[in-house]
Amino acid sequence: HDLVYYAFFAPYPLTRYYDVVAKAQSSPLCDLRVLGQTVQGRDLFLLKFAKTGGTEGGGKRRKCWLIARQHAGESMASWFIEATIQRLIDSSDTVSQQLLAAADVYIVPHMNPDGSFAGNLRANAAGVDLNRAWPEPSMENSPEVFLT
Repeated sequence: HDLVYYAFFAPYPLTRYYDVVAKAQSSPLCDLRVLGQTVQGRDLFLLKFAKTGGTEGGGKRRKCWLIARQHAGESMASWFIEATIQRLIDSSDTVSQQLLAAADVYIVPHMNPDGSFAGNLRANAAGVDLNRAWPEPSMENSPEVFLT
């Protein structure tokens, strides 16, 4: 019998995610931080991209935040973040280099790795929809939001 598999979104392997984080970390523009651990103890990464020095025009540096995979099953966000990271670390990309001249970019590349590991579409390991947890996050049920 032939088997046919269907995916709600194009799959994004967890090993690829770790490869992207490692590649980003190899760039002098990227600083990898561990915000803390998820419900199941997985590291929650924050990637900060910044150029040293001041901003164009001498103004205060802006901050730009990108958060991916609050809903674990929305793997298209990982494809987007991968491409964004590739552009940010590409010194020949004039658009991303102009952005980094004026702003620091903070990326949480995978906010819900527990949910992805479990095959959940929306919830983390505690059964919480992280997108709805922002008003009152807790370390017990939504550490991913609390730490971010």
